[in-house]
Amino acid sequence: MIRRRAEPAFKAELERAAAESHAEALASLRALAGDATTALRDVLRDKTAQASARVAAAKVVLERSDPERGAVRAELAVAVRDEADRAAEALRSLTTEELSELQALTERSN
Repeated sequence: MIRRRAEPAFKAELERAAAESHAEALASLRALAGDATTALRDVLRDKTAQASARVAAAKVVLERSDPERGAVRAELAVAVRDEADRAAEALRSLTTEELSELQALTERSN
């Protein structure tokens, strides 16, 4: 086999097969791009999804939609996630009575 790899015809066929395999794999991934975009959109819009999942989806969308500014937007997404995590932690520390008061205030403001 090692000797055959040195043969120009064999080497060319091997490279052609590898390129074809790569092209097929890339085509398969591109065919899934619409589904991936839909999944990201669904996670972003799902108000019951965990904040970290929504921020991760937002990060992917922002990075891919504008690669030059994606890093800055990614940092912003991380900051938003961190703030959401802090808010969630604060909510978890509330007593049942405090939660009831908060819910009542929220209902009155809507």
